[in-house]
Amino acid sequence: SRDRFGEKPLYYYCKGSRLAFASSFNALMPALERKTISNKAIASLLSYQYIPYDECIYEGIKKVPPGYNIIFSQQGLKKEPYWKLSFSSSSSFSEDEIVYEVEKILKDAIAEQLVADVDVGLFLSGGVDSGLIASIATQFSPGLSAITMTVPGVAEKDESDFAIRTAKTNQINQKMVPLGPQSISKLP
Repeated sequence: SRDRFGEKPLYYYCKGSRLAFASSFNALMPALERKTISNKAIASLLSYQYIPYDECIYEGIKKVPPGYNIIFSQQGLKKEPYWKLSFSSSSSFSEDEIVYEVEKILKDAIAEQLVADVDVGLFLSGGVDSGLIASIATQFSPGLSAITMTVPGVAEKDESDFAIRTAKTNQINQKMVPLGPQSISKLP
């Protein structure tokens, strides 16, 4: 079984009467007869910039979808969901109660991540999610430092203007890291 939201991976290899599974595809490498890169996975990676949940970079290795069981029996292998996210609009909570609860959960989770024996920083893009996290984090830990990746010369991908605005508003010490062929080649 894989967890409901797919936070932890679960890979499997099934051939004939053999089943191998692990939380890392490297652990399954000895089970493969041939180690062949999957053209379908490469095409997905190039098209979507990720490999979908049911594929893997190696042919023969599959991923269990989030919220699914795999059942291996004499009849073979089958996948079946044990949980499905419901988007039902019926709720016994008011909108104000929901907003309060989401805000409380976010604040608690972010405050917990700020507890450390070393300096804590954050990645700050120009997106809403990192901006919200930065804003909440500075309520608990003023003067935080943030790293913002910039994409010089590619305006449609560079969110640094929004990140700079968020950093100034929240008094965050911001380090800008321009991405390009020179900076990428210097990465460890």
